[in-house]
Amino acid sequence: MTALFIVTAAVVFLTSRSVEQSSYLIKWDAVPGSIEANTIRNEVMRSYENAVSALFAQTMADREAHLRGLSNQNQKIEESLVTYRKTILINPVVDAANLGRLESLLGAYAKERAQFLELMKAGRLPDAMRFVDQRLTPAYRALLDVCDEVVQYNHNNADRLADEISTDALRLRRTMFVTVGLALICGVFLVLSLVSRQREENELEQQRRRVALALRAAGVVTYVRDFRTGNIEWSKEVDQISARLMGGFPDSIEGWLSAIHTGDQPRVRGAFVMSRRHRAPCDIEYRMTLKDGEIIWLRDVGACSAELGPEGIMFGVVSNITEQKRVQEETHRLESQLRESQKIEALGTLAGGIAHDLNNSLTAIIGNADMHLTDLRAANAAPDQQESMETVLRAGRRAGHLVRQILTFSRRADKDMKALALVPLVQEVFQLIRSTAPANIDIVHDLALNLPLIEGDATQLYQVIVNLCTNSVQAMKGTHGRLEMRLDAVMADMDFLKLHDGLRPGPQVRLTVSDTGHGMDAATLKRIFEPFFTTKPAGEGTGLGLAVVHGIVKEHGGGIFCYSRPREGTVFHVYFPAIAREGAVEHDFAQQQTVPHGHGERILLVDDDLATRQTTAAMLTRLDYKVHDHESPEEALKVFRANAAAFDLVITDLAMPLMTGLEFATEVLRSRPAMPLMLVTGFAGNLTSESLRRIGIGKLLLKPLTRETLGPALREVLGGVPSSSPTDRHQA
Repeated sequence: MTALFIVTAAVVFLTSRSVEQSSYLIKWDAVPGSIEANTIRNEVMRSYENAVSALFAQTMADREAHLRGLSNQNQKIEESLVTYRKTILINPVVDAANLGRLESLLGAYAKERAQFLELMKAGRLPDAMRFVDQRLTPAYRALLDVCDEVVQYNHNNADRLADEISTDALRLRRTMFVTVGLALICGVFLVLSLVSRQREENELEQQRRRVALALRAAGVVTYVRDFRTGNIEWSKEVDQISARLMGGFPDSIEGWLSAIHTGDQPRVRGAFVMSRRHRAPCDIEYRMTLKDGEIIWLRDVGACSAELGPEGIMFGVVSNITEQKRVQEETHRLESQLRESQKIEALGTLAGGIAHDLNNSLTAIIGNADMHLTDLRAANAAPDQQESMETVLRAGRRAGHLVRQILTFSRRADKDMKALALVPLVQEVFQLIRSTAPANIDIVHDLALNLPLIEGDATQLYQVIVNLCTNSVQAMKGTHGRLEMRLDAVMADMDFLKLHDGLRPGPQVRLTVSDTGHGMDAATLKRIFEPFFTTKPAGEGTGLGLAVVHGIVKEHGGGIFCYSRPREGTVFHVYFPAIAREGAVEHDFAQQQTVPHGHGERILLVDDDLATRQTTAAMLTRLDYKVHDHESPEEALKVFRANAAAFDLVITDLAMPLMTGLEFATEVLRSRPAMPLMLVTGFAGNLTSESLRRIGIGKLLLKPLTRETLGPALREVLGGVPSSSPTDRHQA
């Protein structure tokens, strides 16, 4: 478009020049041999002749002035002749021969006049006069003769010249009209082109701004890496992360690589080399070390393509993907936790499946060991025999606690919240840990007297203390250490609560478990209560211990705080809200308790497991009850229906073939609605004492069964002495 405009402008210019020349011709030679040309000739000739005649007539004094006037007149004559020559030269009908003569005479006259002027300047007036008469005047007259011939030639060709002038003028007008039209059209197209180009440039600028805004919003930085010079050219969005990089943002490839995490540098260098060698895309993620020590993740996508630039040039973008990496790590952590949760759920399902059978076996072990130990004590047997039986009894009870702990992990155990004292629980755990811990660990306790009671589940609190002590023992594995358990009371006032977030204001009972083990760093300390987080080798820990402890403490309205440093040991402080002692029953599991006995009440016992049934029947007999035991619930139901009044209490197992304990109890209540019922099981599932009471079952008792659990529970169902606290713990 621009070239077309230039061509058109040139045509217009040339045409205008032709029009100018033609106009001059028409104006000067409208009539060939025009009046103006003749007038100029006659006037010049007359002036010249008069000047020459006067020159020779005057005195010598006046001759100098006339010569000078003649010099000036010659200058005007020359200017007139030049104009006349111009008219002749542009006239297309001038005779070529006359034109040549005119050019020659004009040149000769100019030379003669120049010599005349030289004589005048030199003051050689006589010579000048002779020169005028002999040389200048003949040259001038010869020139006028040629001019006369040209004029005569124009007169002879007047008509033809007028026609040609008219035709040329018309042609010029048309050419000029067409040229002007083309110029206007080109101008319009030029304006439209400029407007379109401006619009395209505006759209490109707007698009560039949008892309820049999108890159800035996405945290993406563009670059050009020149491997030939080692330089990097960054886009202005680089300011988003440059301020935090080591020593500013590197503008060289080596400076950039040096800022990359040392563990990723070889991989990044290799990726750059492969991309440059094969001119292939490069997509790599790596870590970058900031000047404040923080590690961020970057994604670098570039290419050394021949379409984008010469060899050795890489174009690409860098984006900060730290947040995405954190989300991925969190997702992986949650997926890992989900897998662990599924394992624990499977373990809970498995535990629920085997808990009944396992607790049946534990009932036989614990029950018989307890009865045999009672016989040994009554017979005043040798201490070593009693100690051996006590060991069996402790092992059975620990196995019961293990089942309870597994069920707690799977969240299948219900809380039995009661007012209780922590001192007996700590004392029992103290005895357990001291008997099982390595000899190189000193275990001590410091328990304050007259501590307030707390409201809690004895089994879960027992588990809290055992887990904390077990972790402390494992932290001192292979070294000589010290484990200390303390109980004291504190007041959670405003100053105290500022340092212990999450606690309730008021009196608190504080349990402290401390050790001299290897301790923990700050990073580990932040995560100790996360589910499945463990620092133990694979296969030695599930990461659930402290998570369960934290959950139990929170469910009891308390708080747990840990203080630790590497090689300085660890201290756990556990706080429980205190309650008033009035009206509360304080239980001491460390001391042997008196078990309530019966008064000859008749009990119908149904259990499909022979060992459990025989052991339970033996314990009931020792508690002064009369027992009728049956393996089959169908057979027991026939006996009961035959004489329902012959029994004061029915005890049935939950999981039995052909007929469950709930179905059996329903049939019993259908025959005798007010019949006292007790349901025993090794795994209750979703059953609770409240739900069973609504259908007429007075008590749910968990295996393994012992005399300490059976005695109080029987008196509670029969309307006698309510259950004592040993039931709460030994239900595990």
